[in-house]
Amino acid sequence: MGRTSVQIREAVPRDAEELLTLWVDYAERKAARLLPPTTSEAYRAIIRSADNPFESLQVAELDGRLVGVAHLRRSPLSPLHDEEAVHVSHLYVDPDTRRRGIGRALLAHAASWAEEQGSAHLLASVSAGSRDANRFLACLGLAQVATVRCVPVAVLRQRLNHTEPEADTPALQARRRTLLRRQISSRTGRGVSAHM
Repeated sequence: MGRTSVQIREAVPRDAEELLTLWVDYAERKAARLLPPTTSEAYRAIIRSADNPFESLQVAELDGRLVGVAHLRRSPLSPLHDEEAVHVSHLYVDPDTRRRGIGRALLAHAASWAEEQGSAHLLASVSAGSRDANRFLACLGLAQVATVRCVPVAVLRQRLNHTEPEADTPALQARRRTLLRRQISSRTGRGVSAHM
């Protein structure tokens, strides 16, 4: 099958509903713990992106419908660099339209945008569990440099507030040996020497 012509363009407010459909599918497939945005939130996000010269929300349109999206943002390559890079996130193509060059077209457009911005590097974030997406990016020469994780702040606070695990002290090691001896003793039905 030949590649269908796909149009890559900046998202506009009328895209809000279709973008939400793509977002819900994306979030479900990635098991994201994010509540879906409302239509008005999506609408405001599109306007906010269009008003920011360092950000771009790109959509892929095929036969009059949105089939892909990529969020582009220009920011420093790292906290210690002056040099800026284009960060590509939320790169997603509708599963029904994959293998038609849509992801490649989105990244080609991202590379052009990076050149317009004067950025020599492009970083792309995709789900660590998506083997196909990671293989696709690797084939295009993108090396893995990080794993991005997400958590609600309330959940992180709850986990941080739990007491830290005990240090592996000699007393803790002795307790573990005693428990191990008891477990072995109960399985075998006889005592175990204290000199294990």
